[in-house]
Amino acid sequence: MLNPARRTETIYFLNEVLQDAGLGEKEIEPFIASLVARATRETVGDAFDFIDEKVEEGFLDPEKKEKLLSILNRFAVMR
Repeated sequence: MLNPARRTETIYFLNEVLQDAGLGEKEIEPFIASLVARATRETVGDAFDFIDEKVEEGFLDPEKKEKLLSILNRFAVMR
């Protein structure tokens, strides 16, 4: 689960990585919204699976995947 108190900070870092990947705002915003929703409402593991799906689709490259996973791990809360 993502730390809800640091949600804005998490979105900022995710957005930064995706903009470096050369994706447009129309692609980035829905992806981040889905990713954060899964990580907040379900589990961070579900968000990891979602990222894996996007890599398989060709939306993300493996390098960006690792950066996104690192960000999610940094802002995750263990319960």
